[in-house]
Amino acid sequence: MKTKELKALSKARELVIGSGVILGNSLSARHVTILRNIGFLHEITRGWYIFCDEIHKEQYWQNNMLTFLKNYLEGRFDTNYCLGPMESLILHTRSNQSLQGKIHIYTGSKSTALVDLAFGNCQLVIYNSNQYKNAVLSQGLYCLPPEHVINHLATKDKLRNYEKEVRVLLSDKKIYKDIKAFHRENSLPSASQRLGSYLINKPTRSGGSPARQLEILWNEYLPLLDTYFNSKEIPFAKKGSTKIKNTAVIIENDLLNNLALEKRDCDISSKENTKLEQLYMQLKKEVLSNSPRIEFNLKSWKNPFANSLRQTPVRTCGDYIPTDPAEIKNCLDRYVLLMSESHKSHPYTIAVLAHFGISYIEPWASGNGLMARIFLNYFLASHSYSLLTIPSHSSNIYINSLTRSLINGDILTFAEFINSLRFNDKPYTNNWDE
Repeated sequence: MKTKELKALSKARELVIGSGVILGNSLSARHVTILRNIGFLHEITRGWYIFCDEIHKEQYWQNNMLTFLKNYLEGRFDTNYCLGPMESLILHTRSNQSLQGKIHIYTGSKSTALVDLAFGNCQLVIYNSNQYKNAVLSQGLYCLPPEHVINHLATKDKLRNYEKEVRVLLSDKKIYKDIKAFHRENSLPSASQRLGSYLINKPTRSGGSPARQLEILWNEYLPLLDTYFNSKEIPFAKKGSTKIKNTAVIIENDLLNNLALEKRDCDISSKENTKLEQLYMQLKKEVLSNSPRIEFNLKSWKNPFANSLRQTPVRTCGDYIPTDPAEIKNCLDRYVLLMSESHKSHPYTIAVLAHFGISYIEPWASGNGLMARIFLNYFLASHSYSLLTIPSHSSNIYINSLTRSLINGDILTFAEFINSLRFNDKPYTNNWDE
């Protein structure tokens, strides 16, 4: 490669926004010509480019589309714009649907404008509308507030196309209250009432036995979690007997934190904790095995704090009421079946759902949280991922995020908490106020 081409590449790398967007007027016309000639600069629209090689340009566009929109719209309209209702819904819910086709933008502009984009068959459709004055930020872009989005989705056809996103939006307790208040205060016309229970009543997941309801929730959460974790580029651990760095230290640290989370005596040598230590030795054996078992045999894992299934109703995580004792066995059977059917999903997805399922059923009188955390790590280890420890000082965040998944249908907050544990290297502490 010639010197002038190397200089152009070097200059472009200095000016990249995000991981691949370049504003053309930040480069000299000469550098733009050189980079386009060697296939490293691809025009999005006039004056804006994707900086990458020819092979990966579509991938870079998908990864940098929101970065482009943010910078393009702010450069043209400052903060006096917002995305249309469908686009706002996708950003609010972090949906796995991508922005494509006609992307609607509301601004104070006096006329409608069309801006063709070179990727994804996209076109920006810019309208004159005062609705941009109601905008809120979501993922760095100005969007319609959730209550306005729901009002725009009042027709059955739109609801059918975006039902999953609407459910995710309404699963947030605060957003649900805001939407309900908005429709009450504005006395909206009958079109809004077509959303029925979606607007007036909090959506319920009825339909059969508790085992069936668990399956419905599971199938709702699985694609959301896959989309979330597939975007995180989580590294694998090394294979073989050393595949988990400092396994013994990590396991002892996890054991201590688990005892603290269960509010039990943290003396590992105590008689009460002998069975717990054996459970961890079983986990350690799975972790260090060259060929860890992917299938899940619930009966091979013994809860050290309970000898049998729960016999009485309980209330956990605030107001959450888990499975009725008479239905626990059926729910556990469905849980094991769902685990085996989810084997093609992202390992972190399986691990989070393994934890969620135990918390949803609450099968034992004691030790449910402990077993849920053990199963979470078992599935990570079985797919060559490092173990995670939930530190005792994060108990409030942990319980709150889990509660949102059980009561409000917000699994992504719990997923974000689990993902954050990858960056936590604090040792065990019994300081609950930290």
